[in-house]
Amino acid sequence: MGEAERTFLREGEVAGAPYLLGVPNQLQRGLSGTRVGRGVGSSLEFLDHREYQPGDDIRHINWQALARNDRLSIKLFREEISPHADVLFDASVSMALPGTQKGRATVGLAALLAKAADNAGFTCVPWRIGAGCERVRNGHLPPSSWEGITLDHPGDAGSALARLPPTLRPHGLRILVSDLLWEADPGSILRLLAHQAAAVLVVQVLALDELQPPFQGNVCLIDSETGREEEVFLDQAALARYRAHLARHQDHWLLACRKVGATLVTIVAERLVEGWKPTPIVERQFLSAV
Repeated sequence: MGEAERTFLREGEVAGAPYLLGVPNQLQRGLSGTRVGRGVGSSLEFLDHREYQPGDDIRHINWQALARNDRLSIKLFREEISPHADVLFDASVSMALPGTQKGRATVGLAALLAKAADNAGFTCVPWRIGAGCERVRNGHLPPSSWEGITLDHPGDAGSALARLPPTLRPHGLRILVSDLLWEADPGSILRLLAHQAAAVLVVQVLALDELQPPFQGNVCLIDSETGREEEVFLDQAALARYRAHLARHQDHWLLACRKVGATLVTIVAERLVEGWKPTPIVERQFLSAV
């Protein structure tokens, strides 16, 4: 891990300070993070009464009920539950596309989301998707202290997730940060993320050059993950076909997300790092101001 990645983590941590992570009300499916659960605990939210039993906390005796019916009973309160988020980021080589801000945006966004989770009282586990899906070293510390944050895996995140899926906490918020430029079927990956999840947010990070290629004429295209080279001629017609293919790919992901109740947003790397404003995520109400 180099100094550049450390800088990106610091930038993201600072950028996340004004935000709170959350789940839009219309998407909550039993999120462990509404602050109270269904069981008995020690929150301030009243749940029920039951008859006093030896050993019960006398501070919870209902003295008004005792005066009315001469019977000891205690008040029960809902349990407090800490909300949880899993932030999974794609560490394949394509996320560090040379000559773009894609790597900076990917690492910084993971740090931003983790910081916003901490601000909101979430527990948070960051995951690096490389050969498999592994917990980030020092992931329990602030993002600026994370270790092993390199975007150098020579493969795609979809295959890695299918091969070695993470063990995710039930009823949490799952966030995937990736370019989604995989051959793997998005449906199987999204079903994995959506299983027992309170909500799923998929953040597609693309460089401006991937959306609007600046090349024309004879060019050599190199697959950043396999190293395969191909000589092609790019004219306006070829670029139009590329943009149409990318749009179909995004629509395919959007449909797959809708089928499992996940939310998909696309972020342009250069626009994000210009002022570190994660506007698409704020607009979908997964981030709010502190």
